[in-house]
Amino acid sequence: MATKSTYDRSNLTSVDGLIAVVTGGGTGLGLIIARTLEANGATVFITGRRQDKLDEAVKSAQHGRIHAIQGSTTSHDDLQRAVDFVTEKTAYIDLLVNNAGQTTFDSSPNARPKPTGQSSVAEIRDYYFNYRPQELWRDTLETNIAAVFTTSMAFLELLDAGNKRRASELPKSQIIVIGSTGGLTRFTDSFIYNASKSGVHHLIKNLGGFLVPHDIRTNIIAPGWFPSDMTAAVSKAYESTGGVMPRELVPQQRMGNPDELAGTVLYLASKAGGFCNGATLVIDGGFLQNHAGP
Repeated sequence: MATKSTYDRSNLTSVDGLIAVVTGGGTGLGLIIARTLEANGATVFITGRRQDKLDEAVKSAQHGRIHAIQGSTTSHDDLQRAVDFVTEKTAYIDLLVNNAGQTTFDSSPNARPKPTGQSSVAEIRDYYFNYRPQELWRDTLETNIAAVFTTSMAFLELLDAGNKRRASELPKSQIIVIGSTGGLTRFTDSFIYNASKSGVHHLIKNLGGFLVPHDIRTNIIAPGWFPSDMTAAVSKAYESTGGVMPRELVPQQRMGNPDELAGTVLYLASKAGGFCNGATLVIDGGFLQNHAGP
């Protein structure tokens, strides 16, 4: 018969002593992830481009175990500097969370309204070919797919070192990618962003299969709408309803809250999720129930 401690929640979801790297950890979902891990006993290294946001994140740590490394995931030199910093401090990691990402939303002042499927062909062409810069599409694909691959390769030896020092009965090293329901639906018109998330979903499953001989797991969290800089326009659109969203859009009629992302991260990062490899955990309030892709 199993002992009581076998099902103790403090044991099942413990990340005490875990060493993690979270890219884009200074704001939004990355900050929630970093604070969740650190509050529960992990040491977390966060990366990001904005030093002021990184500094704020460090100050928010409950136990003083969030460490910032300024840099971009699209820069080889910045990634190597981050790897060198972590190597000097710990010489291994248990978890890499590829969270840094980019949206294609136009937040510029006086932004032109997006055309719809009912717009004329000329309007659609002019908006996407002339008005929006082609560099935006390339940068989004680079940040959301290529940089995730490069970041994973950069930290691969540190993940392997984590496996070699960890007790054999504990979960193996892991790469978690923060994907999106955008990569699983045909409903929204964020075409390149959605393509980038669909691409990174496939990338991480492909990579996970390749890394099986090295016991490095890969898993995906695919959030729906959560409050962040990326979803500010959606939040604003429902300010007049107190955040209540149409049921036909999101069955739970709201955005996700930090606890729901935090709990999902703790599950995957702890013993509770130790048997997950190649999983996609969708947390979207039922959005895909109404708007699933093929």
